[in-house]
Amino acid sequence: EERDVDAPPLELAPLLAGRACAHLFCARLRRDGYAQLALPPDMAALLRQTEAAAAAWFAAPEARKLEEAGAYGPASGTLAGFARGRNREQLELRLVKGGRGRGVYPALRGGDAAEPALTPLAERSMAT
Repeated sequence: EERDVDAPPLELAPLLAGRACAHLFCARLRRDGYAQLALPPDMAALLRQTEAAAAAWFAAPEARKLEEAGAYGPASGTLAGFARGRNREQLELRLVKGGRGRGVYPALRGGDAAEPALTPLAERSMAT
């Protein structure tokens, strides 16, 4: 099946609520490898804030990133942390329920530019 480049983005709120449009989301992922989402204004602003914070975090020296996030590997039954590959860097965080890390693990230490953006994003994710 060919990609439909004119297909409208899917609204995020009905997807999060588990509505019937979830089948469209899955169909687009299978067909195209991605699905465009329309975000409510408050979430779009939060996403922009998170992207800016992530860019600032990745611009920091590698030693600081390793100190804050730890090396990528097993952590509490899952994988998390920072890794540098040959062509990319990655930071893998996990949502946690409860106070540890204010919603994310590993907890990025105070003063980190990403924390103000990650905290509301994690809280909103856990609320849905």
